[in-house]
Formats: sequence, C-alpha cells, structure tokens
Amino acid sequence: MSEESKDGADVTSTPVYLKVYDLSHGMASKISMPLLGFQMDGLWHTSIAVFGNEYLFGQGISYCSEARCEEMTNLPLVRKILLGETSITKEVFHEYIDSLKVTFSPESYHLLRWNCNHFTNTAADFLTGTGIPDEYVKMIERIEQSPSGKVVLGLIEVRVDAYNAHVILEILQSRPQLFLGSHGSVISSDVGPSLDED
Repeated sequence: MSEESKDGADVTSTPVYLKVYDLSHGMASKISMPLLGFQMDGLWHTSIAVFGNEYLFGQGISYCSEARCEEMTNLPLVRKILLGETSITKEVFHEYIDSLKVTFSPESYHLLRWNCNHFTNTAADFLTGTGIPDEYVKMIERIEQSPSGKVVLGLIEVRVDAYNAHVILEILQSRPQLFLGSHGSVISSDVGPSLDED
C-alpha cells in the first residue's frame, strides 16, 4: 500500500507479521491443565516477519528468508498474525536492530527471562507502535503464578540447557562455519546475513 507524506512523496506501507511456533511440539496443550491448573496452547517462540525476512533472537539477533527460517526452526508454525503495517524502511529497521545488539546479545539471552518474545515485542513496537499480545510476552510470569509453576520452569530450564549443550556440540563438530560471527551471531550463507555484515 502507498500513502502520500506531508511533503508529497510516496510512503510505502509494509505488512508486519508475528510468527508463533510451539517449542513444546503440542505437549503444553496436553499437560498444562493438570500440571499448572490452566490451559496453555503452547510454549511459545515468536519472531517478526517483515520485508520478506524473519527476524529472531537467540544467539544474538539474526534473520533469514521466512521459508528458510521455518525450515531451520524445525518447530510447528502455529500462527501467523498480521500486527499492522509499517512505513519504516528495511534500512532504518536494520539500523534500529543493530543498535539493539548489546541489549539482545547472545550473552543476554535467557530462556525464561530475556528471550525471543521480548525481542519480538520490541521490534513490533518499533515497526507498528504496538507490541505483541501479552499471551507471548508474559507467558513465563503466568506460569510462575501457578502453584507448581516454578518447579515446572526449573525442569524446563534444566532440560533445555542439557539439550542445547548437546545440539551445539553436534553443530560445532559438523558445521563450524555457522559460528563465525562476532558476538556469537550466526553468519552463514545457509542462515542469511548477520546484522554485523550490513
């Protein structure tokens, strides 16, 4: 869609999407009620889709084409939600997220406290003026409020840390070129450009 700015120049609007994946592969919807006392449809991983790319946070901020990200994520895509439109250009957005690389560094990532959902919320707010729904951003706080929530989160953290250590070791041995970026950013032709390369 194209609009006219105050100075008469055309301003192009680009749709901005929230992509929602289920880290639990369907298990959260089956066990949340008996375990937590409320229904959770998934354990959410989110990203922003805009300009034909998908932007996410894990080992730093990275992006790739939507199709490639879906393939690499290896998680079921549960929802793709139109958040609105943006008149911000891709170049301005890249400058903005480049300014966030310390805030959203690999070292700052924490599965429960500072994760993909926090980055997605920040990016959505910049692009559209509104963050993502609380269902995703405040998911962990909601779990913690249940009687057994802290125990469940502790178990999730231990399991994921053990799994991640195993997977990272496997990847390092088979594809070391994926870990060549500064600040731990994933840089590879398989993944797409790192923000450090722009």
